[in-house]
Amino acid sequence: MRLSLTAATPLALGALLALTGCTGGGDAGAEPTDGATSSAEPTAEESAEPEEDAEASGGPDCLEGTWDSDLAAVAESMSSMPGFEEMNPTIEVTGTSTVTFDGTTMTTEYVDQVSSVTIEINGSPMTTRTSMDGTLTAAYTATDTEITVSDVDLSGVTITNTSVVDGQETEVPGLESAEASGVPLGGTSTYTCTDERLEMTPQVEGVETGGLTQVLTRD
Repeated sequence: MRLSLTAATPLALGALLALTGCTGGGDAGAEPTDGATSSAEPTAEESAEPEEDAEASGGPDCLEGTWDSDLAAVAESMSSMPGFEEMNPTIEVTGTSTVTFDGTTMTTEYVDQVSSVTIEINGSPMTTRTSMDGTLTAAYTATDTEITVSDVDLSGVTITNTSVVDGQETEVPGLESAEASGVPLGGTSTYTCTDERLEMTPQVEGVETGGLTQVLTRD
């Protein structure tokens, strides 16, 4: 089913800003293992490759700490959401958000973060704005390559979602109504982590999500 803009915008923000993947990520499957099919003894160079890969991904310990969201990357990711790109939207994200991982809990702090999406309908601009301020919490588990987010709690976030058409502003349901509407917030993302940069890509069965990568930098 194709989402309308007013429905897709808060859900897209739930996916990208809350770092919960899309609406319920599927099993991404295991990554192929380099050189694992041969019974011969690996060379020293072959043995070193998995260690280099593990160092590049950083693993669960690398996640821990506080990260700043790259809002330009958030806007770019929103434009790649299924159904958005063909609308040729103008997207702007302002404010700040930080994400903290402590080993079991993910905490996202929003400070006056406003996401604006504008498209043209029959020659007239339509703008949807979502404002977020406050604290989101969620549980998470992580392997060396994947992070799974669950139990997303939006009760500490003030969310306002409005739509402006021909100068008329109307409030529409926001993220706080998503779960009540039967849309789960949470899912699995692949990730790479270094001392300075974290990239997370949601995994959704049957959907190409390469353009939805979320970028964060170490605080």
